[in-house]
Amino acid sequence: MHALEQLVAKSLVSTQPDGASRRYRLLDATRAYAMQKLPDGGQADTIARRHALYVQRTLEAAMTEPGSPDQAARAQERSGLLADARAALAWSYASADGAGLRVPLAGSCTRLFVELSLLNEARVWSDRALATLDGAERGSKWELELQSTLGHAFMFTERNSEQAEAALRRGLEIAEALGDHANTFRLLSRLNMFYRRTGGYRHLVPTARHAERIARLIGDTAGVACSKALLGVSYHLAGDQVEAQAHLDEGLRDDAALRGTRPGHFAYSRTPQIPLARVLWLRGFPDHALECIRPLIGAAAPRDVVMHCIALCWSASVFGWVGDWTSVETMTARLTAHASLHGLAPYEAVAAGFRAQTMIARGEIAGGIDLLRTALPRLHADRYELYASSFAADLSQGLAALGRLPEAQQVLHETIARVEQEGGAFDMPELLRLRGELEAHSGNLDAAEASLLASATLAEHQGALSWQLRTEMSLARLRDRQGGAKSARAARQHLRPILRGVRDRRSQGSAGDAESGGGLNSAGPR
Repeated sequence: MHALEQLVAKSLVSTQPDGASRRYRLLDATRAYAMQKLPDGGQADTIARRHALYVQRTLEAAMTEPGSPDQAARAQERSGLLADARAALAWSYASADGAGLRVPLAGSCTRLFVELSLLNEARVWSDRALATLDGAERGSKWELELQSTLGHAFMFTERNSEQAEAALRRGLEIAEALGDHANTFRLLSRLNMFYRRTGGYRHLVPTARHAERIARLIGDTAGVACSKALLGVSYHLAGDQVEAQAHLDEGLRDDAALRGTRPGHFAYSRTPQIPLARVLWLRGFPDHALECIRPLIGAAAPRDVVMHCIALCWSASVFGWVGDWTSVETMTARLTAHASLHGLAPYEAVAAGFRAQTMIARGEIAGGIDLLRTALPRLHADRYELYASSFAADLSQGLAALGRLPEAQQVLHETIARVEQEGGAFDMPELLRLRGELEAHSGNLDAAEASLLASATLAEHQGALSWQLRTEMSLARLRDRQGGAKSARAARQHLRPILRGVRDRRSQGSAGDAESGGGLNSAGPR
């Protein structure tokens, strides 16, 4: 202490208050001098090892301690450890003396990297540490942490690969073997995200149900609310909008608990409002849907960078459904900038798809088709199917508008086959409707009627009134084309109760003209 006081007195060390204690740092010139003296005295590895141990123990303790309830203070506290974490990792992998510290240090540091949204660093170091696991470390809490981080980071920075799924499943296996409920929930949540992205919709509800059971075992309010959000988004994508809304509404009742979670909490980064906006549109509440998403793209935007991207993507889809292409364009620009800033490459392909969608909607059809011809193969290569079916539908519409009907039908046929292989999805009624429109355009009116009837039946089964309204209007136009005033009148009579349902729902706090399809964008092909 005396030596430190003398260094401060001579201005070789600077000091400043930090709450009840003080922080000390070397000036840059003094630091360079001291760093040279360490190897000269043969102490470099000794001090580096002490530093690495300090970093590892500090970060490990932070994995279980509650930390500051103040989000800004916690972020500053965690950011202050970043340079130390990087230096400790670099030394441990460069020096033989650091071999025994590599796995626990990487396990501690990668949690920090995820918390700070440094997913590329998290992926690199978790992958590197897993390659050095020895027998004693397999099945340990550190392998669990590294596998969980690798699968999570790989999804968002590279692709939804078999390697990512294998890492998440291995992490889940270890968490369950260790009886670690918090990490079991975290792994189930990440697997659910993986299946959403890859279009494996048949896996969504089972993983969400499993997560709900674990959340109830833990007994954490935020965890139970998060499980409801998982169930809601799972039912939405699998095509049950009534169940989706019920679970999302339940999750929203404890929204304060969700918003109060810290990055280290097992239920962190769940925002039920994001999927709820899409569910509301599908169920026939377009104005409510827009009211729901506006805070998510403004002051209440998610703090987590991945959830921020999801909010932008799903908001863009709702704006596209209501025909607000200016807002889609704005969301797309923000998504591109955000994904580029944080190294989230897969979202750049999604942004390209939304750009192409906007171009086609505005009549820039050839340019939109060319952009989709680039974006869709990239999405398929990344196994990123969540948005691919919608973009493929836009591609088919663009091709049809240019008179390339066989190509348009082939694109739609392949898309429907891909979705059916995974057990169906929320947008299957719209895909069937579009197939019916193309069949009618080619003169195959019987096939068109069969597709449209299948679409209407499925939309009704899913509780997706907006899809149903679009399809019934397509059927009414088909009846007119088939001829016969009687069948056309019957189609319109069938349409009236659906329009009344839309009007009734809109009157529950929304305004607009259901007869003209206001808010549903039902007048056009998309």
